[in-house]
Amino acid sequence: MNDPTIRRLTPSDTAAYRELRLASLREFQFAHGPDYEEALGKSLAWHAERLARPDYHWFGAFDRELLVGAICLRAKEGRRLRHVASLNSLMVGREHQGAGIGRLLTAHLIAFARSLGHIRQLTLVVNEDNAPARRLYDSLGFQQFGVQPDAIFHEGRYCATQHLLLSLVSPDPS
Repeated sequence: MNDPTIRRLTPSDTAAYRELRLASLREFQFAHGPDYEEALGKSLAWHAERLARPDYHWFGAFDRELLVGAICLRAKEGRRLRHVASLNSLMVGREHQGAGIGRLLTAHLIAFARSLGHIRQLTLVVNEDNAPARRLYDSLGFQQFGVQPDAIFHEGRYCATQHLLLSLVSPDPS
């Protein structure tokens, strides 16, 4: 694989995004809240609306023209909440796992959040069984601030989710 190109996702990427999302939900069910079978019922128009939401900033990693990964920064609305955003929907196609694409996408998202100038905190939720994702987030400085027991029901059992936070505020050097 060549070095991936990371760019904003646009409406022209809707079909590729839907395909990547469905593959990720099917192949990595433990890593997502949405159910694959339910997601199959979501139309192309639903996916296009998701990419077009003004409070969502979607980025994709491309190997030439092929979308191989995606990530979303979800901004909060209102003066009292706009300093916090969440990292959502990190997904990398199975055949591109282990190539550092998740790290590139996450680092890009963090840099983008910093560039906005008003975001002080990034939060995310990760399934307790998703050790690779947790290692990635830990390596980038995210820290756990909570656990929600029984947050997801998957394959006949309940799983907890871990709530993580990354401060984008530089510590006071004094």
